[in-house]
Amino acid sequence: MILAVVYAFTKDGTPMGRHPIFGAVFHWFGAMCTVLLWLTALSNPGIVVRGGPGTVDPEAVDADDIYCDICDIWVGPRTHHCRDCGVCIEKHDHHCVWMGKCIGKGNMKAFVWFNTSWVCAFIYMFACLALLPGPHKKVH
Repeated sequence: MILAVVYAFTKDGTPMGRHPIFGAVFHWFGAMCTVLLWLTALSNPGIVVRGGPGTVDPEAVDADDIYCDICDIWVGPRTHHCRDCGVCIEKHDHHCVWMGKCIGKGNMKAFVWFNTSWVCAFIYMFACLALLPGPHKKVH
């Protein structure tokens, strides 16, 4: 999808297609969006497994710790169980339906950079389309 948008706005006949520098910058934004999308989608969001990082020793439970009935483990604060994924996620933010996975401690930085890159790409695209001259029409 990202690459299709980049192609559509940089092919010949479009304002950005007539100016190679503008098209090259937009291609760079498209590549960044794609790479950051894959980094976010393929990284571990911070899944908490029994005995692994993020779990709390049952004998050292603190007042802030939470017990997950579904996973049957004690977890630290800001760790929540995701109903869609069926696991506890450390510093769980939300379950992203677009990526099909949770956003948590492990992939939050890549997710923020991904969102920043596509917003910047669209701002750049609309600025170029507003500032660059459109196709010249012949007057009879």
